[in-house]
Amino acid sequence: MATVLFDTLKAFEALKSSGFSEAQAKGLSETIKAAQETSTEHLATKEDISKLELKIESVKSETLKWMFLFWAGQLLAMFAMLKAFIK
Repeated sequence: MATVLFDTLKAFEALKSSGFSEAQAKGLSETIKAAQETSTEHLATKEDISKLELKIESVKSETLKWMFLFWAGQLLAMFAMLKAFIK
């Protein structure tokens, strides 16, 4: 997964030069980095999506196979009942 890089040193220096104390600047830049990492770690990648699409296709074909088998079974059962009623 592509990660978004966050330069904590640049952020620290920018915050410090704009009036933050050293501890405040360090804390804020680390907090921003941590928030950024947690917000992107749960995102799906293109690879995840393509795996999911393959799984959906597999389930779809499996469902169609079973639907056909049940349809054929129902058809045979109807013909058997019809034959039994005609006798």
